[in-house]
Amino acid sequence: MLNSVICRADDKKLVCGAYIEKNTGEAASIAGYERLCGASSNIYLISIKNTYPKDKILECYANGKIPMLLISRRYNLGSIAALAQAAGEYDLPMYICIKGDMTYYKYCVDMFRQKTKRTKFVQSVMLSDTCYEFAGRDYADLLAITATVNENSDYASLYPAISGADVPVMLNLAVCGYTEKDHSYHTFDAIKALNYIYDIKANMPDKLFGINYINIRANGRNYDIYAEQKLRTVYGGLVCKWKDTAFRTESF
Repeated sequence: MLNSVICRADDKKLVCGAYIEKNTGEAASIAGYERLCGASSNIYLISIKNTYPKDKILECYANGKIPMLLISRRYNLGSIAALAQAAGEYDLPMYICIKGDMTYYKYCVDMFRQKTKRTKFVQSVMLSDTCYEFAGRDYADLLAITATVNENSDYASLYPAISGADVPVMLNLAVCGYTEKDHSYHTFDAIKALNYIYDIKANMPDKLFGINYINIRANGRNYDIYAEQKLRTVYGGLVCKWKDTAFRTESF
């Protein structure tokens, strides 16, 4: 059985992370992203595509960060064992965040357990998946709830979703600052959402483990936090306020 206790951050702090693979220019690097935002993160998310992203993973460790590998059903089931073998080569700590049906999820966990020792497993669900099947504490250290907040989203529904989880929660969060639908910026709404969501930690310190900001542009909406100065200033301030600066690889 997994020892979930060693995943816990300080009850008054958040593990703060970011996904920056879709960024361009200066913000495509960890150093560039943190320089623009004025705050550093604990972890960085890396999507698994065709091959093991060794260079990106080593960039995380070189910068004192912990990688979170994102694996979805699109990744060939037959290649999981080889992926796990590559992940265990250096015996370094990492999160494995898996999205898929229960058979796929548990198969991935079993393969990684055979090859890695310092890995935390994260079951990924969407905020809209109100009836998701939980893998159980034997298979999941954390639950990742993906929340895409648009200009009309009811992001207050995050609170009951986090409260109802059986293990500590990480939010994979994206907040819309601009939409092509009406060619408008929604900076005030985005700032309001960011403040509300990050400050959830104050009311549920034992449930909300971390927030990973997902920088993407999708479906005519811009979720890149660094694209607007006001947004990234607020975001950087919230990360500085809540980030668990004491969270280190020893937690693994």
